[in-house]
This record gives sequence, structure tokens and C-alpha cells, in this order.
Amino acid sequence: MEDITNNRREEINKLKQLPLSGRDKDIINKIEGLYIKGYVSNEVLAEYLKKNLSNKEIANNFENSIRQENKIYNDENLPLVSVIIPTYGGYLPIAQTIDSVLKQNYGNIEIIIMDDAGNTVTKEFILNKYKENNKIRYFQSKTKIFSGADKRKFGFQKSLGEYIVFLDHDDYYIDSNFFRRAVYFFEKHNKYGKKIKETFSAYCSNVFLYNQFEDYYDIKGLNVSGGYTGEEFLYGLQIKYDKPFSVLPSIFVREKLLKSNILKSNVLNDSVVYMYACLSGNLFISDYVCGAYRIGANISSKFFTFDKVMPVMEEKRNIMLQASKKYPNRNWNEWLLKQIELTLDFAEKHKGEFNIKELCNIELWGFWHCKKEFKECGKYFLAKYIEYNTSYSRSENKKTERLQGYYELLNKWVSVKSRGAAIDEFLIKQGWKNVSIYGYGEIGKRLYEEIGQSQLVNVVSVIDNSYKSSDIFNGISICSLSDELPIADITIITPVFAFENIKKDLNKKGIICCISIEEILNKI
Repeated sequence: MEDITNNRREEINKLKQLPLSGRDKDIINKIEGLYIKGYVSNEVLAEYLKKNLSNKEIANNFENSIRQENKIYNDENLPLVSVIIPTYGGYLPIAQTIDSVLKQNYGNIEIIIMDDAGNTVTKEFILNKYKENNKIRYFQSKTKIFSGADKRKFGFQKSLGEYIVFLDHDDYYIDSNFFRRAVYFFEKHNKYGKKIKETFSAYCSNVFLYNQFEDYYDIKGLNVSGGYTGEEFLYGLQIKYDKPFSVLPSIFVREKLLKSNILKSNVLNDSVVYMYACLSGNLFISDYVCGAYRIGANISSKFFTFDKVMPVMEEKRNIMLQASKKYPNRNWNEWLLKQIELTLDFAEKHKGEFNIKELCNIELWGFWHCKKEFKECGKYFLAKYIEYNTSYSRSENKKTERLQGYYELLNKWVSVKSRGAAIDEFLIKQGWKNVSIYGYGEIGKRLYEEIGQSQLVNVVSVIDNSYKSSDIFNGISICSLSDELPIADITIITPVFAFENIKKDLNKKGIICCISIEEILNKI
């Protein structure tokens, strides 16, 4: 081992003695430590130099000096590794991705490609380029409405391998020895008298970050290395411990993932995959650099909209419920709140600009599923959202004031529910059995959900001028003020910021008995 280290140090010193620019010297200095320690192979170093050095002649000479025949071990007695690649419209980068898998010196592999409907260009490209290769199985969905989670689960169900790799179509491997090293780890190492694959659910490595706009590899290490129990890594994931970049550098044990109920998931992004792996076994994090994680283009998280936020939070809650049963000695409620903060922070950084309706949904979801602990998380995100809007434009002050008002209203509602009090009981005590709801925005919908099926009161009408007369929304007939309205004992106004104006309009219509939802919550 010492001889290998000395040889590597000599190779680096030879490179440093060549006529290099200051920038090229910095590039070599940056990777020197990893190379000398053996975490970067000659093959990976050659790729790094070829991509990063401005002196391409030096890079090419080094590559030629270390080039050797890549012997592929096709022993069918080796466990099968299944590589699952979801794609859509990515036929140019996917060729590099597939080729990097085929160049692995571990021969017993299958590649499962899951494509969307109507994507004829990618289909024709793959079927023509790889038509002679029996390791590749191509599938195409019948509908375009096919999520990334569905694609990964579909590929998993079609796969036959003992080991599973989830690979995005724009990432690729540089180290041709990665699969062999990972399978050797699982198969040959023993712990407590058992095969390590019976204990570990994942083997993970490191990657270069490839900025394709600048055509440059960057190195960013993780703060984790070595073996971790599933409980320890899950509890610290993205809080204390870095998550490996993408799922590119990781190989998972099939049986372990099945045991974790991963196929029941509705979201299967990178973080969620690692969380499920932690539920079924331990993880080993290696410092070896095995591939390139592409940043700057074709990234699904570029616009992390609200419709993506809620399913992620719900999936993390499902994982929390499993974790609390499997690892009962941890505070998993606190863990969930931190994970929600991470999700919302990520959304904010990736253009997740939510409107009041969406914020109400987040707040109420948090109450129902996280109880009182969610309040701090809600305040945290609300403050960040208001800060963003205020700094973005001073003309947004009214909007942020309204947002604060809604948030305070929701907190009152949460407090009422926490005490076990109910709006319908309050209404009937006032003698108000027949009720109209004015405003079918988010607050109005929540109110209807609470009292619409009540045995104590009847909702005789829902009024909202933003809907057309006799519109039906979610099975509810919506009226406007111009319609003939049923007689009600009380009309509850939910847009509290416009209460006085709405009350005047109702009075003109002959509707005198009005009350705001805020006043009801204050009186309960």
C-alpha cells in the first residue's frame, strides 16, 4: 500500500514539473490529496485532467500513459446488477449514460430504460444504437402522465438483479471499476459472522460535479465516510450528514429495498431513496470518485413548484411513521419538522413562489399531521416568505399584510381544534342552524370541509362572485350575489380582509345577519 501511495505521489510530482499555467497548477493541487490516498483512480484522474486542464496536450499524454485494456468480467455466476434509467427527451446525454454503464468491467448487468409516451426520437435513437445489445431493455409508457417515481418503481418491478442502481439519464460513470468494487464489498466482507449484504442496504461513493455550461469538473467532498447504521444516518440525513450527490454513486440491495416498502412510495426522489434504504439496513459511504453528476441543465428540481412540495412532505411523513416504529428511541416528530424546513428551503431556492392558497394548505397539512410542533416550522417558513416578498418589491406590503392576517387566522383555528372545540357547536348555540358561506377560497373550503357534513347545521349556500353562476366545484354548487339565494340564519364571511365591503354588498341584497370567520374563532 505504501508503494502504491509513493507511486501516486511521484505521478503527481511529474505533472507539477511540466509547464503549467497557474490555473492548471491549482487544478492539480485540488485533486492531489484524493489521488495520493487512492480515492481517484488513474482512469478518473485522466478524465479530470482532460476536462479541466487548459493544456490539453499534457492531459492527453497522461491519459495515453495510463491507458490499458478494460477487461470486462462476464462471469454469469456473479450477482446481476440492474441499472434503472428513467428518461424523457434526453437522448443525447442518455447515450453517454448508457455507454458509461456498458464500460463497467463488471459484465453481469442489465439496463432498464423507462421512457414517456410519444417520445419517438429517444426511442428510435436507443433502439437503433443498441439494437445488438441484449443487456438493454427499453420500455415506453402509454401515457405522458408518468412521474419519476412511477418510472423508478416500474423499472424496479421489471428488474431481475440482486443489486439495484437508480441512474438519471444525464449522469454518467467515470470509474469502470465501480460496480465490481461495490459488489465485492457486499459479497466478500463479513461482519459479525454474516455476509455484509445482510447488514448493509447501500454502498455509496463520491462524484465530480460536472458544470456543462463551463465544461468543468468540480470536487466537493461529503462530510460522511465509512459505515453508518440505518437509524443513525436517517436521523442525521441532510441535517448532520450530507446526502450523496444524486443516486448515481450508490448501489442498493434489492431485498432490503423491498423490505422497506419502497414500492408503496408516491415520491421517489434521491433523498427518499436513501431514506428507504436506511429503513432496511445500514449504509457504507466510500470516498472513491466514481462518476459525474451533471448540474446546470435538465434538472427536474429547477422549478420546485407547490405541486411537488406537498407529495414530498407527505412521503417524508410516511417515512417518519415507519422510522418511529423501527427506531423508537428517537424524536421523529422533531426530525420531520427539520425535513419539512429543508424541503421548503429547497423550494424557495428553486423558484418555489407559493401563493396564499398554497401556504394555507402547507399550514393546515402541518397541523393535521404534525400537531402543535408544526407551528414553529410554519412560522419559520412564513417569515422567510414574507421577507422574500418584502425585499422583492415594497409594493407587495399589502399582500404580505394579508398573508400575515391569514396566518394568524389559521393559528386561531389550530388553537380551537387543539382544545376540541367545534364551529358547528358554536353556531347551533347561537341558534344558527341554516348557514351560508361567503367566499370559496382556501379558508372557505376549509370551513365547508368542517361544517358541510355536520349533523348540527346545514350549509344552504356557498357564495363567491369569482365563480360563474351555478358553477360546480368539487361537487359543490357555487352561487353569486346576483342569484336568488336560499334563506340562511347567518352568513359567514371568510375573506376577513374585505369583511366590511362584503357586508355592505350583502346588506344591499337584504342579507343582514353576517359574521366573519375570525369573529367566530375569537368567540369560541
